[in-house]
Amino acid sequence: MTLFLRPYEYLITPEGTRLVMSAGANGSHVELLDQLNGKSTTEPFAHVRNMLASGTWCRATEHRITGKIVAASSTTRTIAKERYNRSVVEIIKKEMKAGASIAEAHRLNADALIEDGTDTPKKMCSLRQAQRLVALDAQGGVGLTPLYMNRGNYRERHPNAIRDLILSLTETEYATRKSRIGIRSLTDIVNQKAREAGLLKLEGAKDKTSVSRHYVKRIVTDFWHPDLDYRRLDSRVARSAKAVAKNRIQPEGPLHRVEQDTVNLPFVVRTNFGLLKTLSLMLSIDCATSMPLGWRLVPRAVTGDDTLTCLEVGMYSKRPHFERLAIDCDIDPYGAFLQLHIDNGPENIGERIDSIAAVGIDVSRTAKDSPHFKPFIERLNRSLKEALETLPGCTRFDGKDGQRSDAAEKDTDLMTFEELERWIVRWLFEKWIHQPIDRFITADYQLDSGMGITPYERWKNAEKHFALPLPPDRRKWLERHYVELTRSLSPKTGVPFAGFRFRGPNLKKLIDQYGPDARITVRYNPADYRCIYAVDKHDGRPVVLINSEVSASSPAYSFDEARKRRKAVADTHAEHPTATKFAKDISDASMKAPKQSHYAANREMTQTMKTKEAVERARENPLPDDAIHHLEVDETYLTTDGLPTFDVEYKSQQKPESTP
Repeated sequence: MTLFLRPYEYLITPEGTRLVMSAGANGSHVELLDQLNGKSTTEPFAHVRNMLASGTWCRATEHRITGKIVAASSTTRTIAKERYNRSVVEIIKKEMKAGASIAEAHRLNADALIEDGTDTPKKMCSLRQAQRLVALDAQGGVGLTPLYMNRGNYRERHPNAIRDLILSLTETEYATRKSRIGIRSLTDIVNQKAREAGLLKLEGAKDKTSVSRHYVKRIVTDFWHPDLDYRRLDSRVARSAKAVAKNRIQPEGPLHRVEQDTVNLPFVVRTNFGLLKTLSLMLSIDCATSMPLGWRLVPRAVTGDDTLTCLEVGMYSKRPHFERLAIDCDIDPYGAFLQLHIDNGPENIGERIDSIAAVGIDVSRTAKDSPHFKPFIERLNRSLKEALETLPGCTRFDGKDGQRSDAAEKDTDLMTFEELERWIVRWLFEKWIHQPIDRFITADYQLDSGMGITPYERWKNAEKHFALPLPPDRRKWLERHYVELTRSLSPKTGVPFAGFRFRGPNLKKLIDQYGPDARITVRYNPADYRCIYAVDKHDGRPVVLINSEVSASSPAYSFDEARKRRKAVADTHAEHPTATKFAKDISDASMKAPKQSHYAANREMTQTMKTKEAVERARENPLPDDAIHHLEVDETYLTTDGLPTFDVEYKSQQKPESTP
């Protein structure tokens, strides 16, 4: 759905459906037509936005969504060039392994398109460039020394062996992350190693020639890398410290570019449970006007649910929040973001954050620890901490966080969590929005005439001269809080998910619609383990299923927190000594008698049954009396040694050999 109000689209109101005839040239009024009676009414544009934001009105006309997610870190020019070069080398080397030369490999792939991570593939480079890339790859990526360095009458003060020694020590001692060896220390080490190797000549008993620090620095910058911090800074620090500000960010209009980030507040606040030292604040700012839009203060690390909540505060009316916190602000900045810039932290990754594109917001992610990709929100974070550092409980000292943590805990007038939030919002909408911004003072007034130099003035003029984007449809936005998956439906256990079983009064209704043991689509909020939602088969409305373990007074724990709490309760339970003794006794009893095999037990049982049957047959069919007397005539008993012996002759099985 487009984020702007368009003519000839329908709005659903409590009084009926209205057709938008015109949105006004300057966005001040909207003409609405009731097609049933033909009456036309004119409403202020601000009133229409407020009704749509509160959910009282909704838009009926659907438009194509153009939202997409862009990974900013994978589309930089540097990474694209590196990928292009590596792809060229791989293609050439693959053909060379098959027996082709570099020229033949280049000719075979002259029309090939090289993928470099951008949207448009690039053509194959020239033959000379391909030869240079292959040569650089063979040397580990280090460029060859230019031939013109030794041209003319220039003469090095020291031999090439000194230069090689400097470069070798640079790689091993200087060019390491957070190395303790600087240029001055590197110069001392070079002189010591050069004297030990006899590379420096002695001039007299005490005077010795030496390598100067200027010479070492020149060799490092000319032959190793022009940036002395190369490979010495932490990659997270170097990403922003070595960034090049090529172009100035100039958003086209309000809400066209919004940045959102999280900052750890250097404060200690008091609670009913003790001192709270972990505070996370998530903020969003409109880059065109520097107007703060959303905030979210939590006493822990932020999660994906906090990201959605902060976005919701920014895109919908903030009047309820202003009234709750008693904020003196006569404007209400809100609206859908055309493009949202966030980092790739854990709170900004997941299926729910990706689904933001479904409401028409482009999400652009930047690498973590890269403040130069979000300069507007980073400046706001710093200004906020500097403005509030005089409040009790702040741990900042001399511009650094955490320098007075012990002293902050001893402050007698520590604030509560709610008081700190009110100070933050007051500063945002009572101080920050009314102070001049340097980039607005130095703006080109021919292109940006009369817009003002404060965020307040910029937003007020934007409401007069621009058609601000409408907030997303309330129903569609609420769906972003839920994750969709497929689960089984059972009449006995309900819907099992994440170790819990979800039943409730609606279970029989779903069984009647889908049948027992069916697979249904359910939605759940990871931040609330009390219930999940199924979809009604007839009208598509959500049907709630309740967790069997919760009651009306159960807190709305997240699924992860609920599992951790249940595991903690099970781990703290100590087994009774009687139960422990019983388990030991039954284990010992089970180990005394060896377990008889299945076949042996059947064999023994079979013999017993056969004996029993034989006794029964003898009782039913006794022998005749004469047979009994005949058996008793001869009562001879032969022992083993009384048996006669028999000599047995064994014959060979081999055939006799034939005589010639």
